[in-house]
Amino acid sequence: MIQKDMMGNNRIIYQPDTGNDINLEEFTHCFASSMLYKGLPYAAELPERISQLVLDFEKKELLLEVLQRFDKNIVDIRTVLDNGIFYAYVITKDGRALPVNYMGDGINKALIIIMNILTLPDGILLIDEVENGFYYEMYEQLLKIFFENALKMNCQIIMTTHNLDIIKASFSAMENLGEIEKFNYQRIDISPKAGKRKAYNFPKKTLDTAFANNMEIR
Repeated sequence: MIQKDMMGNNRIIYQPDTGNDINLEEFTHCFASSMLYKGLPYAAELPERISQLVLDFEKKELLLEVLQRFDKNIVDIRTVLDNGIFYAYVITKDGRALPVNYMGDGINKALIIIMNILTLPDGILLIDEVENGFYYEMYEQLLKIFFENALKMNCQIIMTTHNLDIIKASFSAMENLGEIEKFNYQRIDISPKAGKRKAYNFPKKTLDTAFANNMEIR
């Protein structure tokens, strides 16, 4: 968790058994190739980041694939530099040009996540409440795109969620990719014996049983 102390300095709050925390320098040293995405509603840097990827045909096609999950009428994505400011537009089948930033939180969030994955080789991407902004029927489609490219980039994704559908969709996406052994679900709960927070691990066999019997695992 990131908090500011009384002097306004960022601190990464970590609570091991000792109750001590670590400072930002220690965190940066341990997670040099990490990025935290909390799903801000407006991403001012989005057009410029898109401009850095659209010149790569393969990455541009991937961005289009993500966009078309939201709107099948989108056929292209372009950027324009005007007075030092980047603008990104999607082009629809009828020739209309629509600014990406104003197409909704879901599209913006999906684009930012996939761009973070593509620019974090051998890194770690932390996503808080990944389901926010996405329609539930799109969960598995989007997660499969995210996971497939994270595997290619060797980018580890760590997501938080309270949504059972996200857990099921994540499991299914990784299973369909043939990489279920790389999927790990953990629930943070209070240990009834020690009265302390504890991470409970759910391997594939346990999740299969939980899903089949509608067990509560969140």
